[in-house]
Amino acid sequence: MNTIIKLSNNQTWIFYYNNDNGICFSRLNSQGKVCDTSILSGNCPDDFDVICDSQDNIHLCCQNNVGDIIYYRCTNHYWNKTVLLHSKSNTTNNKQFKLFTVNNWISILYTLEYRNKNMLVHHIPQLSAQPTVIDYIGKAYAASCDVEGNIAIFYDSELNSAFGYKEYKLSQKSWSDFTPKPEFDRSDTVVSLFDNNNDLNVVFSKNKEVHYSDKHDNTLLSTGTRPLIHILNNMQVIQWNYKGKIHSAISRDGVSSWEKSGEYNIGNNYKLIDIYKISSNYPQIALKGEYIYGYMADNRVNLLGLNDFTNGVDDDTEEVIMSNVLEDNYYKDDNYETNRYEVNPHEINPHKVNPHEVNHHEINPNKVNHHEENHYEENHYEENHYQEMIKPQEAAPQEIDYSSIETTLANIENILEKIHLQISSHENSLLEIGRIIKELPIGSSKKSKFSR
Repeated sequence: MNTIIKLSNNQTWIFYYNNDNGICFSRLNSQGKVCDTSILSGNCPDDFDVICDSQDNIHLCCQNNVGDIIYYRCTNHYWNKTVLLHSKSNTTNNKQFKLFTVNNWISILYTLEYRNKNMLVHHIPQLSAQPTVIDYIGKAYAASCDVEGNIAIFYDSELNSAFGYKEYKLSQKSWSDFTPKPEFDRSDTVVSLFDNNNDLNVVFSKNKEVHYSDKHDNTLLSTGTRPLIHILNNMQVIQWNYKGKIHSAISRDGVSSWEKSGEYNIGNNYKLIDIYKISSNYPQIALKGEYIYGYMADNRVNLLGLNDFTNGVDDDTEEVIMSNVLEDNYYKDDNYETNRYEVNPHEINPHKVNPHEVNHHEINPNKVNHHEENHYEENHYEENHYQEMIKPQEAAPQEIDYSSIETTLANIENILEKIHLQISSHENSLLEIGRIIKELPIGSSKKSKFSR
């Protein structure tokens, strides 16, 4: 998905996938036109997510062409690359990456194939090199994050045979129980957003009807598909597709009522319409949300309802994002250390679990990352093809029991002393035998008393 990144200094970038070059990014000038294109990773499929944080750092997660999960971070205009999970199957599949960042905490959601099923996992690299398994899901999921770093996900749960959601509390570092939401069942599209009051808002399409839902009510807005939601200057804006045209509804009073504003007038450019993701740290535009309809014409990116958002700066030669350090061989050195942990597909919340799932293993939700290393080397985890790679400095320091070492050394010294005494005893015996041999009358004509 094309993603627009807007930094606090009005630098504006578009990240996109090119079939010939892979993941690329380009600067948008003051007219919103594309220039200064760079290749971030040419060795990957079209599957990535990218955001910026409050410090203007850019974060991107993707997979390479053998299924390794890669995390990029751009700080002070230079990129750093980390391999989060190393694929042992050397195959790729749609990971559905989703990134969030709050107060330097990086949350990564993605899916992994396990026994022909999709595992939805949650990965916070600052907490652990190992992701946490959330649930087995259907084809897709929707997720949003509030200002405190809490996450809400909506998905079709295979374990619970229902559509619903879970919430992650960053302060508790744990996921809630699964809560069914039957009104979202069999939906074509579900998109969620936390508003300025930290309340969860959901838009979804079902049977070609667009609905809005909050904690109070469920409102039918119009006929259409593919609804999106964002907040601009405290105004709720919902967009959707109806017969190839993009329509919208606006709420100016905290979603108590909705005003339909009709379709966007963009001439003959509807055939170019696409969904763009947006991530902004620009203080002059009060924008909250992630997705919006837009199109590119005459090398300019146009977002519907955000005409000036893509206008960047013309001269940023002093602050250009560098990509020349991203050659793969630069990172294929010994700067990363492979841990032998593997993702445990059985560590799922046990509530309402189908007893016929997960090979009848008992599921323990409270023991994530607390297993001994050899636990993940057991044969029944061999079908899981992922293991982590983290920087050595991120690994927890291992404490050494010096008292046991001292005891061992003392035992070794005692053994060596006994060996020395035995050797000395053998040396004395050999000397005595030598003295006796010298006294024997060897070569004399006189027979010894031992001769026959």
